[in-house]
Amino acid sequence: MSSLALKLIAVVTMIIDHMGYALAPMMPAPLASLAPAMRLVGRLAMPLFCFLIAEGYFHTRSPRRYLMRLSLFALLSEVPYDLLFARTPLEFSSQNVFFTLALSLAAIWLYDRFEARGLSAASLLSLLVCAALCELLRSDYGAIGVLFTFVFYRFRGQPAARAAAFLVADAVLFLYSLFSRGNGLSWSLFLACAAFALIPISLYNGEKGHTGRHGRFWQLFFYAFYPAHLLLLSALAALWARW
Repeated sequence: MSSLALKLIAVVTMIIDHMGYALAPMMPAPLASLAPAMRLVGRLAMPLFCFLIAEGYFHTRSPRRYLMRLSLFALLSEVPYDLLFARTPLEFSSQNVFFTLALSLAAIWLYDRFEARGLSAASLLSLLVCAALCELLRSDYGAIGVLFTFVFYRFRGQPAARAAAFLVADAVLFLYSLFSRGNGLSWSLFLACAAFALIPISLYNGEKGHTGRHGRFWQLFFYAFYPAHLLLLSALAALWARW
């Protein structure tokens, strides 16, 4: 399974999740009852995106430009994100997932650079700082995104160890959310479903799945798709609410 296939799975599951949040609850009873299941399906998306960030780090020619692209789309996506999830153009109680992905990339980049120089304490500190920034910004998934990305970075090329490390991290988060969050049961179910992302990840063959100029198209598509689909869903939700 190529990285293109993984991206398409991540995008489709993300759409299902966001439709379950924004549109399904407004539908007639039989359809509205599907909303919780749709949101659980969406839990596959974040681990897939984290895996793709880790893989992208090893394949990019310039981590700096990669980080700049993620940061740019974090800013461009904030208004669409707030329109869908807060029903207002700007709201700062939570931020979109591109902030988490950008900080996750920064975390493994800094970790890698410090480790190469034998600065283990600094490498660990860089992870903690990036994770803390995610929590302070209240970006989607927060420090969980940094942890997942680091697991996929650290155990790259070791499928069994990668799966075991991810399941251990997911299990710890599952138990923590179950006993410490106000909505612990729902978050625990979300984290439990995230483990199923290991199935497509285990089938990854290291190939891009596209060549030449098609690669540029798909790159732009996946970056632009996130804010575009948020805008579309927020518009559909607003129209449906008026009807």
